[in-house]
Amino acid sequence: MKRRVKAAGHGGRRSRAGGAAGTVPDAAAIGDIIPAVMKKAGLEGAHWAAVLEEDWAALVGAAVAAHTRPGRISGRTLVVFVDHSVWLNELARYGKREMLEKIRARVGRGKVTDLRFEIAGPPSGGG
Repeated sequence: MKRRVKAAGHGGRRSRAGGAAGTVPDAAAIGDIIPAVMKKAGLEGAHWAAVLEEDWAALVGAAVAAHTRPGRISGRTLVVFVDHSVWLNELARYGKREMLEKIRARVGRGKVTDLRFEIAGPPSGGG
C-alpha cells in the first residue's frame, strides 16, 4: 500500500525515479524483510542456519553448546556437528527431541523437522 504525501518543493512534479513525487511505500523493519528476500534468492536455509548459530548457546544450553554447533539445513533437516562420539550418542538417544523442539520454537515448526548429528571438530570460539 502506498500513501500520498506532499513533498516540499516538488509542486506535484514527477521524481527522478519515475514515480509520483511524494509517494512513499509503507516502511518495514529490515529484520522483517530479510527472510523473504533470502527465500526468494534460495538462501532461506542459510539465513536460518546463521540465526541458529547466533542463538545456539541460549537454545541448547552452555554445556551442550560447548560440544556442538549448528551446521547446514538440508531440506528440513538441521545437521548438528558434535565434537565427540560420546556426545553424539547421548544427544541422539536422549537429547534430540528436546533440542528439536527448542530449535523449532525459534525458527518455526515447518523450517526444521529433524536433526542429524555428525562428528566434526570442536566448535569455533573454543570449548
